[in-house]
Amino acid sequence: MASWSWKAPYLREPERVERSVEIADAAASALRECGLFRFRVVDVSWAEESGAPAPFRTRLVNTAEFTAEDLVQKIRDARPAGHSGASPGTLHLLGGGRWYRNHDESRWEPGLVEGVVRLGEEAVHLEWGVHHDIWAERDFFGTPHPEVHERNAPRLAAGLRAVEQALGFPGTPGGPTFFGTPYNYGVSAHVGEDGTGVDVSDHL
Repeated sequence: MASWSWKAPYLREPERVERSVEIADAAASALRECGLFRFRVVDVSWAEESGAPAPFRTRLVNTAEFTAEDLVQKIRDARPAGHSGASPGTLHLLGGGRWYRNHDESRWEPGLVEGVVRLGEEAVHLEWGVHHDIWAERDFFGTPHPEVHERNAPRLAAGLRAVEQALGFPGTPGGPTFFGTPYNYGVSAHVGEDGTGVDVSDHL
């Protein structure tokens, strides 16, 4: 539905994995404090020595129990046999979080927010995405849902601010999608020229 990204230069080239995991862990911890993300899995996409994407992934589970140092070592240990020159190219951060239907009722949702860390040549690129209509003023059918919005949108704003504080610099909102337009700390639903909501459910 919407995404935000951060770019952090490497301090020294040998620290690419350490720096990437440090950023992933800091951002995940910030979102966890807001109830938006419980780190469960990291999928590692690999790159060959030539830089070409390798045709396999490695999955590490129970990542909530790992320290950043543990995760760095486990990623290195997970390098596929027969590909000693392969290096991590992308870390897919997976888990779940809690959202609120109304004042009292909450629900645990796998994939409420998801993160991607790309290990570029000169910088770490972090992106967090949300995939639900609870953050915007209207649902995917264009219908206002003020109580749901009021219970969840401030939590998303707090989470994005927490990531910003943890990393020490602000993120950049992604571009508009079929489902909404992200801004610094939230998402706006699409509306028509007459001010009514737009039904985007056919894009689900």
